[in-house]
Amino acid sequence: MTQEQWGTIPGPHDPVFHGTMGISLNQSDLEDSQQTDGMLATNAVLRLANFSREGIGKPGANRPFFHAVGFHKPHLPHIVPKKYYDLYNPANISLAPNPRVPRGFREENWHADGTFELREYTNAGPVFVRDNQSFGTPVDEEYARKLRHGYFVRNGMSVTFVLRMVWCVTACASALTGKRAELLVVQDVL
Repeated sequence: MTQEQWGTIPGPHDPVFHGTMGISLNQSDLEDSQQTDGMLATNAVLRLANFSREGIGKPGANRPFFHAVGFHKPHLPHIVPKKYYDLYNPANISLAPNPRVPRGFREENWHADGTFELREYTNAGPVFVRDNQSFGTPVDEEYARKLRHGYFVRNGMSVTFVLRMVWCVTACASALTGKRAELLVVQDVL
């Protein structure tokens, strides 16, 4: 996997992280256009421009097209531009009212105990070890708040950012074809 495929630079498995997943959450100094999803949107717009130059999708050309664009966010890692972190005050982020697993809930029904992926990141794994975090033992409140902050920023950012990227692509398609672009959105909710 390359850094860009993961949505962050540097990203998981980058040599700078010695083959590990790297960091799970961080504020990035990169601009929107430098983020993976910004690069994907730019690439989609360039492809649409190429289609247009070739007459694809033009009125009367009888050359319709379908163009699929997939975005990386909101998946881990929670690394997004600082301006999105600034939208959320960590002091206002609530903690789960009960961070423990419900009584009677079976561990095998929990996705790899809920922390498998996070344990692989260099900044989360040591905290989980320090707190003896497990299926039945949550991380401390300070780190839980930090994780939730990153989660909210990532998801809030993702909605704002990815919708901006979708708008860019569909507006370009409409402008190049002279027709209203039809859009189908499929969301991975996992």
